[in-house]
Amino acid sequence: MPKMSNLRQAIYEALLISALGIALGLLLNRQLLWNVLADQNAVIPVQTETDKRLVPVALDETRELIEKGAFLIDARPIEFYREGHIAGALPLPLSTPDGDIKGFRSRVPANATVIVYCDGYDCNDSNLLGLKLLAAGYREVLIYEGGFSEWEEENLPVRKGDTP
Repeated sequence: MPKMSNLRQAIYEALLISALGIALGLLLNRQLLWNVLADQNAVIPVQTETDKRLVPVALDETRELIEKGAFLIDARPIEFYREGHIAGALPLPLSTPDGDIKGFRSRVPANATVIVYCDGYDCNDSNLLGLKLLAAGYREVLIYEGGFSEWEEENLPVRKGDTP
């Protein structure tokens, strides 16, 4: 019988530790859990050392912001831009040197709303370019995570060549 008592004690302790771990995990991730349960986008914006944020936007919000005058920026390599891009988007490949981003400011003011995209949810170029734009002084940098692939799948306007 003493072995059974020790086994019960060990099982009890393991269950207690597991329950405490689950409770702590839920407590620390409550906002993410709430977003998932509320069927909201569960993506948490990336925060930079200067306390500026890259904010993700969905397709509908992207379209609304473009109608209000936001600048759409394609972070993909220039070859991909030429093969097809969202109509009205300006090319600014991630590989662009920092000095050229400062020259970009002559076309897009730093106080403008800027929406950066690349090829879709698996592409991180838009986030990296967004961080470069924040570092260059842009204040409102949004990331359209669905990118060109989602835009094209929805049969929205696209262009080929160098013309935005």
